[in-house]
Amino acid sequence: MLRYGTSQVHINTSIVRTQRSISQIYRAVSTKQRSPQTGYTKPLIHQQQVGRNARLRKDAPPLPQHPLRPNLSIRSLLKKLQSHFPLRQTLYLLRFAIAAFLAFHIFTEYFYALGLSYGISMLPTISSSGDWLLISKHYRRGRNIALGDVVAYKHPIVENGRAVKRVVGMPGDFVLRDSPGVVEGEGKMLQVPQGHCYLVGDNLAWSRDSRIFGPVPLALIRGKVIAKFSMWEFFTGRWTILDRGLQEAEG
Repeated sequence: MLRYGTSQVHINTSIVRTQRSISQIYRAVSTKQRSPQTGYTKPLIHQQQVGRNARLRKDAPPLPQHPLRPNLSIRSLLKKLQSHFPLRQTLYLLRFAIAAFLAFHIFTEYFYALGLSYGISMLPTISSSGDWLLISKHYRRGRNIALGDVVAYKHPIVENGRAVKRVVGMPGDFVLRDSPGVVEGEGKMLQVPQGHCYLVGDNLAWSRDSRIFGPVPLALIRGKVIAKFSMWEFFTGRWTILDRGLQEAEG
């Protein structure tokens, strides 16, 4: 009985010590300290663990730096564009581009335009290539066009085609459809209808003009060619003014 009682006393003493250890651990865990940086409370054991991890991080080698994955969202792209091109400058450039385009369109459509010669139908007046033509849009749609004028027009049978020919017949005029000597006998005469003009190239043997597709509507006239020049003549100012090229009829 004494031995049993002695062992029971030892067991009770161990239980009491265990309870004291648990209570000490509980008090340590429940003990908190307010952090001056963040303002919230942390357990003391947590602070000790953080300090130990910090010491380990100081002694450890630096971690490799990997590039971050680019964020390709629309919002991030807009922010990048705004950082490189501020919104105010972008709007200013956009307004300037629109204004410049409208000014260029209005000038070339209603005042003057440039064209480059191509083909041999107007030799020797205009070279087959290399001549720049100054076209006055004051004569567009056939306004104030007269006999002998060299005009630029939209081709009536070739889609998006443009050409340059000389006016040899106005509305109501009678013109010779075929050039003299082209066909046997007398050439056929025809009258130019109202609202049309008769166009022929200066190089009669190598020109596709009204002799093939008939009179051209005045509405297709883009303008009158008033001068020609090469690049060298442009800088030297020696432009060639195109006259009407009319000659007195013989006899």
